[in-house]
Amino acid sequence: MLTCVLLHPFCFHGLDSSTPLVALEGKRARFVNWAARGLGIEEGMLETAVRLKAPNAQLVPTLSPALCERWSALLESLYVLSPNVDGPREGIAFLTVRSSDAAQIAGEYSARVGRAETQELALLAARRAEPGQVVELERGKQKPFLERCPLAFLGLL
Repeated sequence: MLTCVLLHPFCFHGLDSSTPLVALEGKRARFVNWAARGLGIEEGMLETAVRLKAPNAQLVPTLSPALCERWSALLESLYVLSPNVDGPREGIAFLTVRSSDAAQIAGEYSARVGRAETQELALLAARRAEPGQVVELERGKQKPFLERCPLAFLGLL
């Protein structure tokens, strides 16, 4: 069974989620957490509008050398648990581990973790998980699970 570790957006990983967080790509907001949404910040807003609406928001880049180093270090830490680790993009990693190891990863990294037979199903299961939790999609229960998945989840695929 494949395991998906979801820390998306990775640029928010390790930051205080109770404060308004806005990830900038160029001069526009690419990712916004719930605290920032509560202040009226939305994806696509110009940085100047974000600063006017929420002067105390923490602005972070979506890409930086430090962020790439943190992602590489996280992937290396996953190699301790499995020789089969694939990080196709920052914030999403696939590996093969036991259920107990998946639970350990979820707790240690406050990650949303999904387990299923394919990468796509594991990613969708991770998307359904809460931070620090594992959602395991058992064989034969894919159809009911997929019927309950919001279409917005497919954007990650």
